[in-house]
Amino acid sequence: MSSTIANATSLVRAHRLISNHAKTIVFVTTLLRAREMVMASALRQVGWKVVLIFEDRTPFKPEGTFDVIFRVNGGPQALNFAKQLQPRICHIFAGAIDDTVSSFCIDKPSPIIIDLNDIFAPSLLNHCEERFEPTRECLRLADALCARDLQAKFAERLDGWTLPKNVVLFPEYPWQRDAVDHPQPKLDRDELHVVSVGTICLETQGHFDSGHLRLAELFAEQHIHLHLFPHWGYRNGGRPHGNSVEEDFADFFVLQESTGYVHVHNSLALPELRRVLPSYDFGIISGGKEAFGQIYGLLKPPYIQACYSGRISDFIAA
Repeated sequence: MSSTIANATSLVRAHRLISNHAKTIVFVTTLLRAREMVMASALRQVGWKVVLIFEDRTPFKPEGTFDVIFRVNGGPQALNFAKQLQPRICHIFAGAIDDTVSSFCIDKPSPIIIDLNDIFAPSLLNHCEERFEPTRECLRLADALCARDLQAKFAERLDGWTLPKNVVLFPEYPWQRDAVDHPQPKLDRDELHVVSVGTICLETQGHFDSGHLRLAELFAEQHIHLHLFPHWGYRNGGRPHGNSVEEDFADFFVLQESTGYVHVHNSLALPELRRVLPSYDFGIISGGKEAFGQIYGLLKPPYIQACYSGRISDFIAA
């Protein structure tokens, strides 16, 4: 009931914003993450008003970053609010094409910008083939694409896909909006500490694209510390793959106990991660080196050429 009342209030406020401000945009996302918050913050700094329609399923909290907030329980409700608002433009964020993105591209409440982590195209990815056709269709139907990297251009060139008329390259960038309160100091000056954050392809699930387990063994042999901060889906006992972090990272926990140079940490929310990352010497993103047991299964070589990881921005900011 409280969510219903809050959304009713938000509807009145959003209508007023859209009526009174020409520079107003509606962000729609099923998984609120740093990218939406970074972009909203930047837009508001240059005079835009940003309305958010989202599903509250991540540890990122939107309060203070957006002008108006709607919490919804799925794509149909998100589309319904967008239709009521009749915005000048909708910017749809997603990890990949899903039912929400498809519904907005087909039943447009306004001109649509799509913004995806991954372009599921035959030339780029080796899994979830059922996403190939919906992705191709949404790229064809959308009014614009806000691209994080070159994946869409590779799909255009290698798969013959049609991109929207309006395309902009907008990579992830370091978020330096606020000074980090009490950044954690360097761990020590006598040994090297390397960190990896976010999604890791796990050998326990039969995925060898990243090969972090072999890297962890090599680092430990060289007395180099490797610190892993798993994906936010593991926060508060979450099970993004149906397993706990103890099950998914079991091999790393064994190395943690046996070597003292591998460290599996709790998944952190963005503000805390920004405070902790400066304490490490290097951040690592790895994949595709067969000498390290990294064999592409989920990914294809063109994906590596085209992809820009958001982790790069996290590490640069640190």
